Amino acid sequence: MRSLFFLSLMLILFAACNSKTASVTSGSVSQTAPYIWDGPNFPKNVKISTAFTDPGETAKITEMATAWDSAMNNQVQFFNFIIGTESEKTNSISGPNQLRDNVFGIYKAANWPYPEYPDALAITQIFAIRYNSGSSNEYVAIQEADIIMNDENFDFDTGGFDYDFRTVLLHEMGHFLGLQHKPRDYNRNNTVMYPSIYSYETKRIPQTIDKQDLSEKYNIVLPLTAGGSAITSDPVSYTKKPGDAGEVVKVILELRANGDCIHRMDGVETERHHIRGLK
Repeated sequence: MRSLFFLSLMLILFAACNSKTASVTSGSVSQTAPYIWDGPNFPKNVKISTAFTDPGETAKITEMATAWDSAMNNQVQFFNFIIGTESEKTNSISGPNQLRDNVFGIYKAANWPYPEYPDALAITQIFAIRYNSGSSNEYVAIQEADIIMNDENFDFDTGGFDYDFRTVLLHEMGHFLGLQHKPRDYNRNNTVMYPSIYSYETKRIPQTIDKQDLSEKYNIVLPLTAGGSAITSDPVSYTKKPGDAGEVVKVILELRANGDCIHRMDGVETERHHIRGLK
């Protein structure tokens, strides 16, 4: 069935490229506005869905979380996983705010609940508050985040048209921590936050730019690299204007399979998907 899905998908992608689907609740959120956990109070307690029945899968989730910790020289533990207590909520999603439940989860959707994103390998859904709207220091304060793997339309680590489970998770964990996509003209080999991956692609360690982006976001000072060069950071001030109550927003960030097709709404990038043949 998944092979038929891929063949059908490649036939409809060019037509689908004319559609527009907003990925944020407000079309005027700045493309450059940083996302950051409000607090941030790490580690975040993250529940792993009971749908991950293979201990090997949970081990890979833990491994990729450790990769992010190691990237920060273990100065911060970002995730604390709770295994086997969270049901697979994606089986009963009935509305866009279904997962807004004060639980941070990693889910494995055997019945993909986002028909508007059929070719997303996974999404990170963020509920947040947008501050300093329209100003140069606009930012999005994350309140809650969930990672949802598309287990209906894609295979992971099983051969054929499969994708690397750890590569997808590392990318989504970057979104969970507040990292955004690098633009499509960026060298895809130099970041784990490129907006697409190929089925043969493996990225299991944050790259230098990913480390720098995360260190700047949370003001983490990293030591000199082996080559003697420092990963420097310029502290960023995330301060809301006096009296600014903020605007509640929901953000959906997608990792898609293969080449790029970009949509914008009112000048804001709202969707990025792929029109290149599978390999």
